[in-house]
Amino acid sequence: MKRGLFFVLVWCLIAPAGISLVDAAEADSPARPMSSPDSPQDRENASPAVHDAFAQIIQGNFEEALRLSDEAIAQNPADPNAYIAKSLALASLGDNDEALISADKALEIDPASGAAYFAKATALLRMGKGDQAQESFKKACDLGETRACKFLK
Repeated sequence: MKRGLFFVLVWCLIAPAGISLVDAAEADSPARPMSSPDSPQDRENASPAVHDAFAQIIQGNFEEALRLSDEAIAQNPADPNAYIAKSLALASLGDNDEALISADKALEIDPASGAAYFAKATALLRMGKGDQAQESFKKACDLGETRACKFLK
């Protein structure tokens, strides 16, 4: 998959509802990673390192995003958003096997995370496992990650 399409997939996962790519690029604060786009609890609970990791992903700084994700995991290994950010950074760097492991870890922590299923689907898609990716997109969609619904056949 080309880098531009992957960027769009990443954006679909992490962009708060109603924010365009241009708005995010010009915003003073980074887009926030969330299991549910409208969840205030996710906004309050995400660490600064997780916020920064997603901002670095949007900017295309995947190595820095990976470093920040690892920092967030070290600070709070029970934060599924840190593993989601790590998964997306790893997939962006082409390490899809490790990206899948990180997405699965996020799901281990929060089995009801549509965002984690979306990250898993992204890794699977990049691995050429389209049928499995579709299953994960479906689970993400069923869990309310409406952006995942757009990727269903």
